[in-house]
Amino acid sequence: MVPTGPSSAGRRQATADHVGIVGLRVGFALAGRLMDVPEHCGIVGPADGSKARDVLVKPDAWDDVLRELRAEFTLAADD
Repeated sequence: MVPTGPSSAGRRQATADHVGIVGLRVGFALAGRLMDVPEHCGIVGPADGSKARDVLVKPDAWDDVLRELRAEFTLAADD
């Protein structure tokens, strides 16, 4: 899933249901914490109350961002 518009915890909940992740129930609090990860990585902007977060990565840069995140994850897993 490549985010192309505003992103929010509620949208993450709806997306989990929409893509048919069977048995995965993500509550609002966990969905909010999960949104903190892409914020930390510079993918989405900061929370602003109940407003959706801005997606900071443009669609044409998404492959590069994923490549960088995978490389960082691989290096961290080796430690």
